[in-house]
Amino acid sequence: MFERHEIGVQHILASGYLPFMFQAVEIDGNTIGTAAMGNPAIFPLMCCESKDIVIVHINPLEREDPPRTAAEILDRVNGISFNSSLMREMRAISFVTRSLTSA
Repeated sequence: MFERHEIGVQHILASGYLPFMFQAVEIDGNTIGTAAMGNPAIFPLMCCESKDIVIVHINPLEREDPPRTAAEILDRVNGISFNSSLMREMRAISFVTRSLTSA
């Protein structure tokens, strides 16, 4: 996580890192590849002062046609992998929010 004044081009590139498609990015001597770690990590942002969080979702949850080629299958596996961490976190946040508002 970085503060607003720290964010530059390398940080934006790191946020879009996808294995097999883009290289990981080095920031301050650390190799950053966020998607491999379950991009995005939303829960830590819930404690900040901002009331809004914007997510640019690049992997569709559903596809009309089944994958047929090796490249399409790999793309689908990547999409499912990346979506699963996001969906798990969103479900947890929704559960906590519902629990707090119904109490």
